[in-house]
Amino acid sequence: MLPNELLAKVLSEGYLSYLSKTNLIDHYEKTLGAIHAGGQLMVINTNAALKLTNKYFDK
Repeated sequence: MLPNELLAKVLSEGYLSYLSKTNLIDHYEKTLGAIHAGGQLMVINTNAALKLTNKYFDK
């Protein structure tokens, strides 16, 4: 379960969440800026999502 503050941000700012394979959690934290929210749950916040979008989709 997410902490209340993070859950509130997820609901209000449009965060992306997904389940990761266990051995990729560190990789996703380092390369995508993902937040490990516990178990296999990963969250990508708005800023990290914008960086990824700008990196892979040219304007």
